[in-house]
Amino acid sequence: MTRSLRAPTAPMRASALLTAVLCCLGPSAVAAAAPDPCQGLLLRDGEVRTARRLPARAVLTADEEACARAAGAALVAAGGVRSVTIAVRLTDGQRAAGEAPKVAAAYTRSLVAGGVPEARISFVAPAATPGEAGQVALAYVERRADRPVARLDAVDGPVRRGPSRENLGPAARGDQLTSETWLSTGARASAWIELADGSRLRLGPDALLLVGRLYLNEQLRRVVKLQLERGQIEAVVAAGGQGSSFEISTRTTVAGVRGTRFRLTADEHQSRLETLEGLVTLSRGSAEIGVGAGQGADVKGADAPSPAPLLPAPTVIGPLTGPLAAGAALTFESVAGAVGYRVELARDAEFSYDTRALDGPAAGVVPPSDLPGGRWFWRVAAVDARGLRGQPSKIHAFEQPGPR
Repeated sequence: MTRSLRAPTAPMRASALLTAVLCCLGPSAVAAAAPDPCQGLLLRDGEVRTARRLPARAVLTADEEACARAAGAALVAAGGVRSVTIAVRLTDGQRAAGEAPKVAAAYTRSLVAGGVPEARISFVAPAATPGEAGQVALAYVERRADRPVARLDAVDGPVRRGPSRENLGPAARGDQLTSETWLSTGARASAWIELADGSRLRLGPDALLLVGRLYLNEQLRRVVKLQLERGQIEAVVAAGGQGSSFEISTRTTVAGVRGTRFRLTADEHQSRLETLEGLVTLSRGSAEIGVGAGQGADVKGADAPSPAPLLPAPTVIGPLTGPLAAGAALTFESVAGAVGYRVELARDAEFSYDTRALDGPAAGVVPPSDLPGGRWFWRVAAVDARGLRGQPSKIHAFEQPGPR
């Protein structure tokens, strides 16, 4: 909201005014101190504050004109100013004489001389307080800062980011991600990426991802372009506004994502997609196929991808909760068509902290003997002959014996 400013009704020394104002300002204030021509100038919270009184008259003195010009230059230097309003407070006599446009024109000329585009300047003419001389106040509106589009919501193990794959530094939880950022994870590391629209992506171990483009406007029109060089992304993508796009490319295909939950795995020669909810389209050249909920597809060589049903979630036998005896297995029922099983462990039910993956050929997997003690959450999925991982089981927990 644009707010007008009433100039001081009594003369003040510039140093006194600036001291009184600056002592209360935080680091977000934009200040410029100059003894002349404004005897002190400050931009803060949409107000242009000057120690020099700005009178409401159509012909300005050289000092008054210079002060208005300096205010214009300060607004330009501050950056991000969308509009400037000249509040011309007139006495009843001045209002009756129709002086408001003339006064506004005089200050507009000075602001333009300071660099403010004339198209961004407007004026209003509120009545002056009875008994006060006419005066002018300047107000401005800033553009809303770009909203953060993506950030690292969780980091587990060594995760690095940077402007190129050769120039990566340590990443930490809370880091903002911008376009053209590379992100990599270590052999036992993972990273959760949270988008401003509520979408969440988990980058698995030993992965390399290029965040090509990130954009989200106030109407939730979203443009996301990611390039998965290797590793796996698991994602829950919120539905976007009209005109939205969400694409993840690999060396062999492009996945166009709508509101959905899916997994995408890539290496130099092959990509695998597993859609758990919603719909993902796979594009290769001019060909495009839809991979719906409960389906998977792999892309390799010159073969055209074809969707196939994912294996159903295994039924967990135990443990459902409570302690796990030393050397005991995590057990579940066999799934027809499975050639193996992937068991995932984590310290939290969202699988974002200390995550581990265990693979086994049969319906039972023994945790490693060096697994730290304490509470672990786990789930399991069946793997078919093409390497596609099926629907995950329900999440259960167990207590691992040993030191925590």
